[in-house]
Amino acid sequence: MVGMADYTAVRDAVATVADLLERHITDSSDPVLTGIPVSTRSPRELEIDLITVAVSVWLYRLDTQPDLINRTPPRPDPGHSRRRPVPVELGLLVAPVHTDGLVQAQLLGRALQVLADHATLAGNELSGSLAGSSDPVRLTIDRPSPYDLSLVWGTLHTHMRPSVLVRVSGVVIDTHLADEDSHRVLTSELTVDQIVGVGS
Repeated sequence: MVGMADYTAVRDAVATVADLLERHITDSSDPVLTGIPVSTRSPRELEIDLITVAVSVWLYRLDTQPDLINRTPPRPDPGHSRRRPVPVELGLLVAPVHTDGLVQAQLLGRALQVLADHATLAGNELSGSLAGSSDPVRLTIDRPSPYDLSLVWGTLHTHMRPSVLVRVSGVVIDTHLADEDSHRVLTSELTVDQIVGVGS
């Protein structure tokens, strides 16, 4: 069963990816990478604030997961059923920002390595309301077409940088509504009247 969290699940899923990259980049022992911050702002926002050294982890898309949206909600007891939660899939743009092109390429390579090595996150690898959950959050590196990639960068109104798109799945936002009464038929009786005679 997919784990559920409050409405903060979207924020916490983004924070999970940012924290993962921070542990392996900002806190790295590599002298080139250590200290480089990870930000959840878009590359354009960093550009406006004149920040020239960072790794941007920007939420650019949110979709419902069609394979989970119609899943039957759990029934805590025969007289009640839980209201349907909302399973979502996030789209993240991970874009290193650096004035040195070689360092920018090194940051991108490290980000790709970390995201591929940690494709499934659970337990204490998760942040906020997701922390401690045994139900995993999965990271998948996207392979967008040049057209789709240009659309993402076009919305930012800035020049395209080397970057990677990541899908985050397994995030489910639980309902804030109480369980509802269930009037389903749990038992039924069937009676059959046998015809014993036939008229002439």
